[in-house]
Amino acid sequence: MLKKSASYSSTQEGFQVFKKRLRQVLIVSFDLNLDDYYDDEPILRLYHQGESPEFAAEVLAS
Repeated sequence: MLKKSASYSSTQEGFQVFKKRLRQVLIVSFDLNLDDYYDDEPILRLYHQGESPEFAAEVLAS
């Protein structure tokens, strides 16, 4: 049980880092605020697919 919890925590931390970078890329490259336009579901899907924040920003901005 502890192993599963640690894995979940690690995934959450990784997702938060991904989301922070995605937020930066969207602001700089597309002048979009992540919190104004998107919920976490499509972002989480891109994260689990192993996409880069730069690619995710392009997908979300299109």
